[in-house]
Amino acid sequence: MGVSIVMPLPATHMEEYAKLLTSISALVGAVIWPAAFLGAILIFRREMSSVLNSIPSMLNRMKKASLAGVAVSLIVLPMLNLRAQPIKAEI
Repeated sequence: MGVSIVMPLPATHMEEYAKLLTSISALVGAVIWPAAFLGAILIFRREMSSVLNSIPSMLNRMKKASLAGVAVSLIVLPMLNLRAQPIKAEI
């Protein structure tokens, strides 16, 4: 049976390790949220596509909406037929 003796690290090394661990955790924290967001988009891309494609039909059927005490009424405006007329300039 062997006996091993562990010597404590000097305080300066402990501070350096603490700074290193803080930096690594900040880096992981900065990278993990965008990666999780991108992963969720990739996993649910079909569902999101169907929801986004159905928005125009929902807006066509919707007449009134309210959220947090704010109400909005929608009206349908007729399409305008705008055509550009050529300008005759005399010089």
